Amino acid sequence: MPLKKEKALLIINPKAGKQGAKRYFFAIVNGLSMKYTLTTYITQGADDARIAASQAGDFSTVICCGGDGTLSQVIDGYPLSERPLTVGYIPCGTTNDFASTMKLQRNIPKAIKDVCLGKTTCIDIGSFNGKKFMYIASFGAFTKASYSTPQDVKNIFGSLSYIMNGAMELTSIKKEEVTIVCDEVQTSYKDICFAAVMNTHSVAGMIKISPEAADLSDGKHELILIRMPRDLQHLGMLISNLLQSKLGDPDIIFMQGSHIEIHTKNKVAWTLDGEDAGEFSDAIVENIPHALNLICPSPGKKDSNENNGKKQQ
Repeated sequence: MPLKKEKALLIINPKAGKQGAKRYFFAIVNGLSMKYTLTTYITQGADDARIAASQAGDFSTVICCGGDGTLSQVIDGYPLSERPLTVGYIPCGTTNDFASTMKLQRNIPKAIKDVCLGKTTCIDIGSFNGKKFMYIASFGAFTKASYSTPQDVKNIFGSLSYIMNGAMELTSIKKEEVTIVCDEVQTSYKDICFAAVMNTHSVAGMIKISPEAADLSDGKHELILIRMPRDLQHLGMLISNLLQSKLGDPDIIFMQGSHIEIHTKNKVAWTLDGEDAGEFSDAIVENIPHALNLICPSPGKKDSNENNGKKQQ
């Protein structure tokens, strides 16, 4: 008698990263079919993953095969309910920040196995002016680099491509007058060039937050503000400290809260999970606790991400 399989929606972005989802399509569907009865949706346009997820209320499990941007669309599109959404993530993007934080395999065949055999980990997500996001909302210096960097450059240089493309923005870095309300505590600054509300340990290879400083399921987001650098040498020092998770720098402001308001004197361009989100002068970020059950490698399983990129070429 055949085993009863779980019902799952598989959303595939064939254009993510180096198009690994396209090359491994049969292996993905065949491997996942060992555990799941699949309904498969292949994205064609920029907003397709969000649309597919918005119509997936009958599925308690959604498996996303693409980059962090595709995953973010799935999270935003899927309707909130009292029951957390269970997500399997097969990362096929360029830098896969969120996958790195969660120690997910970037080797596609191994990631398939983990989605079938792994255990769920409950984590928080965020709401930015009513729109759900996965791991970061940001504005300011280098923010545009994540979505303006050409895909072929990302494929060649990975995380370094964001730094390279972001360096071109140095002459256009501007400071903003910012008022922060973090869990009802208000502070103001006149010289902020970058702000990020995060629930992750790594962003584009440029920002690192240690697991000790950021619990992904504590009902709070981390807020990082960076003051306007005095010169290029000062900027280099700030980036170095961010890369090493040195948050004690006086020009790096660190807070945590479940309700964070960011008000700027001028409208600023925001990104959500690396995608253009529009311009706002008022942003309200709410933590949505325990909204997501992410399927992760079983405890005790050895992580071998260091060599995964080479193995699946």
